[in-house]
Amino acid sequence: MEIAGTGRFLPYDKDRRWSNRKAERVLVDAIEHDERQTLLPTLVERGAGVVKVHVYGEAPSSLSAGADPARKLAAVHGAAKARVVWFGS
Repeated sequence: MEIAGTGRFLPYDKDRRWSNRKAERVLVDAIEHDERQTLLPTLVERGAGVVKVHVYGEAPSSLSAGADPARKLAAVHGAAKARVVWFGS
């Protein structure tokens, strides 16, 4: 999280070899977490932009829970696309 807004790379970051600056960053202020799930939004700043909400949770509603924040954050950050990435079972 310390690196999230800096544009810097971690020593083991695979993207380090492709660019001199990170193109995706965690939107730390928009992270949501409770006992059922965690929503971790990122912003890809390549091209027209993409907001991705990474959803960690197993509840049946977890997948749809990420859609609304993804749309709202895309509008706020001027991103052309919004996506949900789900890590449920």
